[in-house]
Amino acid sequence: MQYQADVAEGAPLSQLTVGGGRVRALLNGRGVWALSDQAMLSLGNFFTNILLIRHLSKDNFGNFAVLFSVILFLNNLHTSLVTYPLSVLAAGEDDSALRRRTIGSLGLTLLLAVPFSLVLGPAVACVGGLTLVPWVIAAMVLWQIQETLRRTLMARLHHHRAIFGDAVSYIGQAITVCFFVIRGTLSVEHAFGIIAATSAVAALIQAIQLRLFTPGFQPASPTHLVGQNWSLGRWVLYSNLISLLTVYATPWILRYRHGAGEVAAYIALSNLLGVTNPILAGMSNLIVPAVAKAKAERGLRAAKSAAASYGLQGAALLLPYYLLLVLVPGLILRLFYGKTSPYLSLTTPLRLFVAIYALFYVSQMLAGLFNGLGKSHWTFLAQLSAAVSNSLIALPLAATVGLLGALCGGIVPLVLQVGLGIYFLRLLSHPKNSLADLQGPIPQGLAEGAS
Repeated sequence: MQYQADVAEGAPLSQLTVGGGRVRALLNGRGVWALSDQAMLSLGNFFTNILLIRHLSKDNFGNFAVLFSVILFLNNLHTSLVTYPLSVLAAGEDDSALRRRTIGSLGLTLLLAVPFSLVLGPAVACVGGLTLVPWVIAAMVLWQIQETLRRTLMARLHHHRAIFGDAVSYIGQAITVCFFVIRGTLSVEHAFGIIAATSAVAALIQAIQLRLFTPGFQPASPTHLVGQNWSLGRWVLYSNLISLLTVYATPWILRYRHGAGEVAAYIALSNLLGVTNPILAGMSNLIVPAVAKAKAERGLRAAKSAAASYGLQGAALLLPYYLLLVLVPGLILRLFYGKTSPYLSLTTPLRLFVAIYALFYVSQMLAGLFNGLGKSHWTFLAQLSAAVSNSLIALPLAATVGLLGALCGGIVPLVLQVGLGIYFLRLLSHPKNSLADLQGPIPQGLAEGAS
């Protein structure tokens, strides 16, 4: 149920040499823990969604998916203002400063929960009724608390410690949902209650690992923390706000215009592609520090080569599964959702979803290159172009046509985003580019990641 694009920053960048050395570095030491943690999160989400799709009615699952999309959007805002700055700033602090920052970040999380709940509460009441409101708000708040704590562990590259609590949260969700399925009592309320409960237990485990209950520690100054977090996270916030147009508006429009069943079909298809999220997230985030290091040590050509090498490795991992989805979509739908599933006829939409994910992967690889070179404004401009075109093309088609309109229209913004990325890529080699700009110092955050 939960997807987070975790940074796979485990392998020391000094080991990320050309060719097979990259693979060896990825599969040794911290890298395997980082990718294992991300894989566990994505697989836990995948199997939980499989159970919900198969055992909730189409309308109930559609309502769950719409409300879940609101939580995901609010979680992205929380990431921008709390966990992203925490991930960057906590990396170089000693244990005492780390605990103070973590406690302060938990305080900010609870503070943000107030406006977030004012947004989430009315949405829940409109879709699922007032009785569902406390369950959904509890799920959001406890999930964000647990995410803050796991990101603190990850900031110190302690993925091997984070993985136990994450297993309780994400794998625990799938196991608990399965228990309610066996009992025959699964409901939307249970689904959100399970998110809240497993997140709370995982948060307690990770708080103990971080020794947050040790007496004598005071939180960081709230004013100082807010200023630091805003300075570092505002551009990430702007990018995540754009996702309201590119990602999260679609389920709401489908539900409003075509009913909860259309949303259920949309999410059922996206879930089949979501199993590849560990590769998408891992490769995208490995590119950034690798490009930064290659540029600093060997120049622009080496940085582009590093990005291309990682991108091709990820594509080789994705290609077999994507080909299966394109060539035998009916078999895949029947395998995961059952012989009597109402989703078996969605073969053409599934093929369109594969095209969308393939284009998204290319756009993420280009974004990783630009961010690693300190050209994050290019990434923002490409995302902005996709958001504008999505609002002008995909969302109106979703409103008028439904699922097929949303998917056909969703290809166009990604084509535009990739096209703009290729244009920026050509600018890197243009003779009119400022040599000083391309070979200048790496921005602070990237320099830390590359060291």
